[in-house]
Amino acid sequence: MIDEILGMVWQYNLRPASLVRYARQALVGTEYDIGLRVTFDTDLTYRMNDPKLHAEESGLLLFPPDWTVVEIKVNDRIPYWLIELVAIHNLGLVRVSKYCRSIELAHNLAVPAWRVAVA
Repeated sequence: MIDEILGMVWQYNLRPASLVRYARQALVGTEYDIGLRVTFDTDLTYRMNDPKLHAEESGLLLFPPDWTVVEIKVNDRIPYWLIELVAIHNLGLVRVSKYCRSIELAHNLAVPAWRVAVA
């Protein structure tokens, strides 16, 4: 797998275009909710001018500073208690790639309407 990736990097002269950083809190289900994974990403920033992992931490905001990206992943089904929790907090489904959003913002590209959260 690594050899295949390195081969593509060499063949197509691939270079990073953006570095996305965030703080992540990750949770996993218990024996009652096997396969459940929930992550909370905060402090989402990106940088285009020096996309190296070792560069000092600074960047432009991907989302408003008070936003949190919540990802819910399951192997089989979402537990009922989690469905209720999502409903209580009126969370909406928005599919977004943090990397693609950084590229869109850096190049002032329009965000597709289907990806805009409904208030």
